[in-house]
Amino acid sequence: MSQDVPSVRLCSGLGQFYSPNAKVNPRDLLDITLGDIAGMAAHPPHSPKETARWAIFSTLKTRTYSEQRNRGKFYALWADIDDPAGMTAAEIFAKAREVIPGALICYTTRSAKPEKQKCRIIVPLAEEVDGHSYALLAKILNDKLEAVGITPDRRTQEPGQICYLPNRGEFYHFDLVKADGPLHPSTWDAEVLAERDRIAAADQALVEARERARLKAAERMRTGAKSPIEAYNAAFTLEDVSLPMY
Repeated sequence: MSQDVPSVRLCSGLGQFYSPNAKVNPRDLLDITLGDIAGMAAHPPHSPKETARWAIFSTLKTRTYSEQRNRGKFYALWADIDDPAGMTAAEIFAKAREVIPGALICYTTRSAKPEKQKCRIIVPLAEEVDGHSYALLAKILNDKLEAVGITPDRRTQEPGQICYLPNRGEFYHFDLVKADGPLHPSTWDAEVLAERDRIAAADQALVEARERARLKAAERMRTGAKSPIEAYNAAFTLEDVSLPMY
């Protein structure tokens, strides 16, 4: 571990529009530590969403997704469960512990209700990962949660997506799991390799689909299509041009 993970200062702000690039009231981004967030989980504030604290689990102070992907250094993953499917937060947290080794910061969201216990799970990492690795690990985390019946919001796979931090609402429940310390990214090396292979295969399939479409377009031109664009569009479906998600 290159740094004391709970003390690493991460990007943060207050409310959806808090940004140095905001058209109204631009402000420098703040910072917060995972240790601070654990403290918030145990003793949550009660703030309106307009001023609620959020974090991007990267040391890079920017809300720009492309910059976080290319230059961010991340110290945590997170999961957002907006549809608990009738499970309690405690049941969700217990299921998460089955597939996520190491420390967790778990808490219900400000909009959680006794009958719909929306929640978030933060997974501290033992060492930093770059934005591209973050995206892969975040997808693997969500896949593992889905495998045990938890439906996560896949937007957490985007570097730069803000995570609203503990904030007490009508219903609140939290759990801090410290066993074994933060998750080491290498724990999921096999899954990362498999995901990279999947992406490479999808990329290759896309290249091959484009070449088939080019050949079909050339044939259509020979048989009377009005323009190359018309011929290409006729040969290439929307699914063919879709890039793989990671």
